[in-house]
Amino acid sequence: MSRATRLLASVATSAVALITIASSSVSGVVPASADVVVPAEAGVYTAAAAPTKMVGAAAYTWGRFPTSGSVRAWTEVKVGGVWSRSQVVSTDATGYYVIPLTYGANTAGTYTFRVRGELPGGVVSTQEFTVRRLAKPTVTSAGAKLVGLTTYVWGRVDGAGGGRVWTEVFAGGRWVRSQVGQTSSSGSYTLPLTYGASTRGTYSFRVRAEYPDGMVATSRHFTLRRLGSPTVSHAASKYVGDVTYAWGQFDTPGALRVWTEVFAGGRWVQSRVGQTSSSGSYTLPLTYGASTPGTYAFRVRGQYGDGSVATTREFNLQRIAEGKEGWMHQAGIPQSDWRYVDHIVTRESNWNPRAVNPYSGACGLAQANPCSKVGSRWYDPVVSLRWQHGYVKDRYGGYQGAYNFWVRYGYY
Repeated sequence: MSRATRLLASVATSAVALITIASSSVSGVVPASADVVVPAEAGVYTAAAAPTKMVGAAAYTWGRFPTSGSVRAWTEVKVGGVWSRSQVVSTDATGYYVIPLTYGANTAGTYTFRVRGELPGGVVSTQEFTVRRLAKPTVTSAGAKLVGLTTYVWGRVDGAGGGRVWTEVFAGGRWVRSQVGQTSSSGSYTLPLTYGASTRGTYSFRVRAEYPDGMVATSRHFTLRRLGSPTVSHAASKYVGDVTYAWGQFDTPGALRVWTEVFAGGRWVQSRVGQTSSSGSYTLPLTYGASTPGTYAFRVRGQYGDGSVATTREFNLQRIAEGKEGWMHQAGIPQSDWRYVDHIVTRESNWNPRAVNPYSGACGLAQANPCSKVGSRWYDPVVSLRWQHGYVKDRYGGYQGAYNFWVRYGYY
């Protein structure tokens, strides 16, 4: 070997390898030390790792350094353009290692790593590799919906364009798959929430999505409250001019706007507006038709925060004029018989509740004979008419029979 050749060989074997010094530290990692880097003689070292992981899921890198004994190995993460040391382990006797990738585990994003090993001849490095941390699927829902109304959950699955997505409902102590769909190319989705749609109650849901590599992402749990129909109570009849109300309960977690509607002119017309209590109870006046005899159809409605409107059953209120019509109504006499009653009572007592026949002793509107048949309150027009109602039903089969008899014989 010539002198020149020996000189070149000496330079090659004694050359100082690349020295890298990290210029800053990063929270959760340690700046990489000034290590002597020995290039791999048989190519670049590689480290294996899953390219994507969900936020919060454990992730690892693994590989092997060419060594006949255990050596120190560690991960480094590039943050702000600077390599910083993260997790340190010892390989097994064959140089095999498994190291957790902890940096960024709880934050969505793409992170660049490498693995370094301290071999007898110096420090070696693997190729750089990236791990993408995927955010959990986002979910948005109405929170509450009336029984029978369609509602949805919608959101986005990070990095799952065109992938399969589905809802699950917690039923019978376990999660059960419900509705299946597919995300858009950008990862957005909309799925119907059908479980429990017709039954009042609170239901727990979650959304899951499957990635091409088989990994499944799961959203946070969320609840949907199915609200029952509102209730309504009311008086069946009231005299003209009397104040009366509708009252009841809306299934609601808070106060909401409510109103009465009356069916007039062939359509439902809003009448009186109010607000429920925080527990959903309400009381509203029924003012339409208050001064005019007749039967009026009402309903009560309430609007929730999402714009949906709940409606009670329809109900009737009969406005009764003071006098004979009011008395007949309170006595329970069907309106179809009122003309027969009017004919008989007009001729018996001229609708005078205190009328008494000076000869027979018959008394009251119905001229019961003897008066004791009606009882001590014979002068009460409603009491007298109730007695008459039972009397004509037993004797004549009803008011029409009594009317026919009276027309023929002048009494009943």
